[in-house]
Amino acid sequence: MDTTVQVQARTEYESRPATEPPQAFLDQAWKYFTERGDIQEAYLAEVRAASLNEPWHPMIGVRVRDRKKTRFGEIVADLDRIGHTRLAQGVMMDIVEITPEETRDRRFAGIEPFYRHR
Repeated sequence: MDTTVQVQARTEYESRPATEPPQAFLDQAWKYFTERGDIQEAYLAEVRAASLNEPWHPMIGVRVRDRKKTRFGEIVADLDRIGHTRLAQGVMMDIVEITPEETRDRRFAGIEPFYRHR
């Protein structure tokens, strides 16, 4: 019996400002965030894992106003639905929550939010 376990090395991700912002997606996401009312701000960047031959693709970072009252899984599901209708077929997208533990500067350094609660 083979009990060998292979552990994949930690994947390094690169991020950068979006070179071609998906405007149709951003417009619909902005409307969605405004209607929800519980999103503090949202960012757009591009990300890839070069070691996995992953192409550059959109990454959305979302900071909610009150983590105790907002279910982030709902936001992910809704943004995924918007992505399926507003992004080109086959385009992958990452959605991450920006929390005190996951600071904005780690993945969205120097990037202004495309949405900010007013």
